[in-house]
Formats: sequence, C-alpha cells, structure tokens
Amino acid sequence: MLKIVLSGVLSISLATSAAYAQDADEKAAWDAAKQSATSEEVFAFIEQYPNSVFTKEAKAYMIDLLWQELDDAGPETTAEETAAAAPATSTTVLFSEPLTEGSADVIGRTLEELISSTPLFPPVEGLPEEYWKEQKCSNCHEWKQANLCTQANTYLSEAGAENLIKKHPYGGAFKLNLRTWAQDGCN
Repeated sequence: MLKIVLSGVLSISLATSAAYAQDADEKAAWDAAKQSATSEEVFAFIEQYPNSVFTKEAKAYMIDLLWQELDDAGPETTAEETAAAAPATSTTVLFSEPLTEGSADVIGRTLEELISSTPLFPPVEGLPEEYWKEQKCSNCHEWKQANLCTQANTYLSEAGAENLIKKHPYGGAFKLNLRTWAQDGCN
C-alpha cells in the first residue's frame, strides 16, 4: 500500500515539475522575445506558445513593434497628398453622431461605434489576419471618449499632423475626422 501511495506522489511530483519547467521555458522565451525588440522574434514566440499566459501581451507588443518598424521605414504618402485628401470645408464631428467624411466604410458610423468595432484593414501592414480579423480594436486599446480625445488632440500639433499621413485601420480620412473632432473640443 505504501508503495502505491509513494508511486502516486512521485507521479504527481514529476508532472508538477514538468509543468514548472514548461512555465519557466515560456517565461524565458517571452523574456528573450521582449529583449530582442523585433516583431519577428515576438511573432516566433506567439507561434511557439499560442496558448501562453503571455500571448495577449505578446500580440499587443508585436503590433507596437510593427508600427515602429513602419515608422522607421518612412511614410508612404507625402504631407501634400494628405493635405489634398483633407476636406475643403471643415465639417463638425461629434463623438456620437455619424461621420460624413471618409471612406464608405466609416461614413454613417460614429466614433463611438468605430472604437468598439473591428478594423477594416490590418493595424500594421503584413500582420497575419488571425491577429486582427474579427478582433475588436478594444482588444489592444482601451478607448473611451476622453483618451480618444487625447489621441485626437495630438493631430493638432505640427509634429502630430505628420502622423495624419500614416496608415490607419479605418483609413486615413478617419484620422482627419479625429483631428476635426479635437478642433471642435471633442464633443
């Protein structure tokens, strides 16, 4: 009887040790991916450990890294092209009122709806669909009216206006709507 009990304890102990070793391996792999600061390394971690406790954090970090890599590569459009795409007359943009400028996919929808919807395009070019398709923007962002207003206000400065030319998951005109909304006091 004692032999059976000791055998059971040993089995549980070995299984627990194996689980701790796996957790330690995941933690070490995640730490290494973060230290590398490249989207490829973070993506490799996600592929190797798709069900890790670090996967959600890794996905958000990978998106940030991809945006940074795109920024480092330079904008795809010029400031003149963005200015030409801006509406000739400024319309009023309200948080809970349908947009009247932009692509057909955003016209008629409110800022409030869009921040809790799914993106139309990948948040970062080349991001695999399984990371953004059918996902809500709120999976990576905690957008509320106040912090979206803070983001929109960045487009009012000269430095922030340069960000208007960068791609956005709702199209470039969406950022112009945010800028107009900020100009009007984020109502």
